Amino acid sequence: MGVRERHERETTTLLLLIPFAARQFQFTSRYRGQTVAVLPSSSVNFIWSFSGGSDGVLYLSWGIKKDDGNFFINSEKLIDLVPSTTILSMSVVYANHEYSKRVDGTIIAGNKFSGQALFAIRSIRKSDERFYGCILNPVHGNETDFDYVYLLVGGRQMYIHLNEIFL
Repeated sequence: MGVRERHERETTTLLLLIPFAARQFQFTSRYRGQTVAVLPSSSVNFIWSFSGGSDGVLYLSWGIKKDDGNFFINSEKLIDLVPSTTILSMSVVYANHEYSKRVDGTIIAGNKFSGQALFAIRSIRKSDERFYGCILNPVHGNETDFDYVYLLVGGRQMYIHLNEIFL
C-alpha cells in the first residue's frame, strides 16, 4: 500500500470516528446496581456523571426502578432535572407521596453537555429500601441511558432517654 492510499485510509477512519466521539451520550459514572447501605433517619446522595454528546441532555429523571426493566414503577418518577447552557430547572414530581419533601435533585457541576447530577433522599425509612434508577434523555433522538442503585436500609434508629438525676 502506497503512502497516498494509507493516508486516505487513515483519514477515512479518522472521519468516521470523529462524529461518533462527538455524539457520546451516556453516564460516565455508574452504580450498575451496586448496593448503598444507610441507617434509618439518615440521608443519602446519589451522584451520576454524564456526557450529553454534541447535542446535549434534554433532562434526567430519577425514580423507583421496576423489577423487570429499566424504567420506573407505575410512573413513580420522583424528580426531573433539566440542564441547559445557562440555567437549571428542576421539577419535583412526587408521584409517590411517601417521598414528599424528602427528595431533591440538582446539577452540581456542568451543563447540558456534561456534568454531574445529584439526587438525595432525607429522613430515610425502612420502606425506602429498594432499587432507584436514573434515565438520561437526549435533546435529539430516542436514545436513552439508564443506571440504577439499590438502597439498603440497615440497623435501627436508637433513642436514648436520659433520666433527670437530682443530687
